[in-house]
Amino acid sequence: MQKKIVCLLNELGIPQNDPIVIYQDNKNSITVCEMPRSKSKHLDVKHCVVRDQVTRGLIKLIYCSSSTMTADVLTKGLPRPKFTTHLQALGLLQSPTTPGTAGM
Repeated sequence: MQKKIVCLLNELGIPQNDPIVIYQDNKNSITVCEMPRSKSKHLDVKHCVVRDQVTRGLIKLIYCSSSTMTADVLTKGLPRPKFTTHLQALGLLQSPTTPGTAGM
């Protein structure tokens, strides 16, 4: 999977020399993926794949609190203030303080 992403980015003219950063709002999943050997017997295969990629330095997992997880606007129903804030962070909505946006 990681090779496919790197190939796609290279084709788009975005060379990927550093690890791919994945922002995660679940500290426990980060811990499980960063541990060399987990004591958990019931891990899904995808966790083993991510753990392997993290161990090889191809993926880097970074904690991001749920309140600042901009991707939530694409996957969850959010209250209007959070929804608006995340749309602005994505550049899909102009801030009301931006000149020339009155009446939008």
